[in-house]
Amino acid sequence: GARDPKGGCFCKARIHDLSPYTPICKSCGLVLCAVNLPFYACPSCAAPLMAPSAREALALQLSDQIDATLAREEAARLQALEDARKAAGAFPSLS
Repeated sequence: GARDPKGGCFCKARIHDLSPYTPICKSCGLVLCAVNLPFYACPSCAAPLMAPSAREALALQLSDQIDATLAREEAARLQALEDARKAAGAFPSLS
C-alpha cells in the first residue's frame, strides 16, 4: 500500500482511539490508532496494513453498514412525519 501523504500517526492509540480495522501492524507490531487508515501502509515499516481481499471485504462491510444506517434514518424520518400528521389531526382547529 501507499504511504499516507500526511505521514500517519505514531501515538500508539494514546491520543486517538485504537483503529477498529487495523489495530496493529502485523509486520512490525506498531499499535495503530484510528488516524492510520487501513488502505495506507504502516507509517513505521511501510508494510501494507491489509491484504487486498481484506480491504475489499471491509469496503463491502462498510457499504452494508452505510446502507443499513440510511434505511434506519429514512424509516425514522417517515415515522416522524406520520407522528406529526397524527398529532395535527388529534386537536380540533380553532375557527
